[in-house]
Amino acid sequence: MAPWLDIERPDDLVAWLRARRLVDPDENPIVSVLAGGVSSRTVRVSSDRRDWVLKQPLAKLRVPTDWFGDPSRAHREANALRWMPVLAPGATPILVFEDRAEHIVSMTAVPEPHENWKDMLLGGNVQHAHVEGFAEILASIHLRSGERLDELEPEFGDKRHFRSLRLEPYYQYTARQLPAAAAFLDQLCLEADSIMETLVHGDFSPKNVLVRADRQLILVDHEVSHLGDPLRSTWASRSHTSSRRHTICHSHASASSRLSGSTGASTTGDRDSPPGVPVSKSARFDRPSAA
Repeated sequence: MAPWLDIERPDDLVAWLRARRLVDPDENPIVSVLAGGVSSRTVRVSSDRRDWVLKQPLAKLRVPTDWFGDPSRAHREANALRWMPVLAPGATPILVFEDRAEHIVSMTAVPEPHENWKDMLLGGNVQHAHVEGFAEILASIHLRSGERLDELEPEFGDKRHFRSLRLEPYYQYTARQLPAAAAFLDQLCLEADSIMETLVHGDFSPKNVLVRADRQLILVDHEVSHLGDPLRSTWASRSHTSSRRHTICHSHASASSRLSGSTGASTTGDRDSPPGVPVSKSARFDRPSAA
């Protein structure tokens, strides 16, 4: 059954929370719509008694093309949040509640101040500790989940959310647009469907990592978690971080070019690029709006 509640309507949400005794009768929480996601409605509910983030997945994503997904993936995220304190302690928000009728999952909000790691990288703020923390989260999830596959299989063996939000809109869509690559991409999809070695986040990338003031990394957006191929997360993280690196290089090259136009200085050397990346080899990769 489709949910009737739109959590981005503050008055309706507060009334719903009160009716279910999830907030106190005399409490007046502030509801703030959070921007950035295309697949879910996401809001922050805050008061002097609580600080939560609520997510409600959309049946049709907020992108120009028709891209659909099952809103019940909210409960996949809830299941992942239940397991993460075991698989990667301290690396995710804490589950507060889920509602199956309205397909809502609630979790603790990441304390302010924090920054999105993707934005930090694009701004040139690259810190070794963040890279190490990112790798440690991935290793912890893969190693610990690989030892508990029998327990995880009932909740994460179904890959339908991964197929509809990752394989179909990227691999299979590209295969339709580029027939010459179809056989290769179809084979990748078959392999992704057949391998069940560890719990896989499904979108392990800097855009789904928040960096707290104490430099602790928090991994979010677990709605396509599934048992699958651990190499997928490795590839995804390498792809995303490499594309950020190229974008940063492009920005350095553009700035240097503008400077040389006014001063006559040369920009053919490596001085104006990040270490080891000549300006002449800088490039920018266009990314889908959902990346």
